[in-house]
Amino acid sequence: MFWGVTDMSVVYQSDKDYKQHSTAIHLIAEQYHINEAMVREYYETILERLQVKARCKQFLSVLVTRHVKEIPQKQTHTH
Repeated sequence: MFWGVTDMSVVYQSDKDYKQHSTAIHLIAEQYHINEAMVREYYETILERLQVKARCKQFLSVLVTRHVKEIPQKQTHTH
């Protein structure tokens, strides 16, 4: 368990879902030059939290990506 992710089957509903989110994770890691495993851990934590409240699960990757991309921006403003 890391950052609250306890069960991967809860995070990804299907193979298609896994592929969609994995693509987003890869693109974020590439864009910000961050280790993909670190991005995945943070992404999945946010995904798990937002899934509980989501009415329309089709847009979760967009919402989670937005949250994850805010992290490097917040870190730049605090330094």
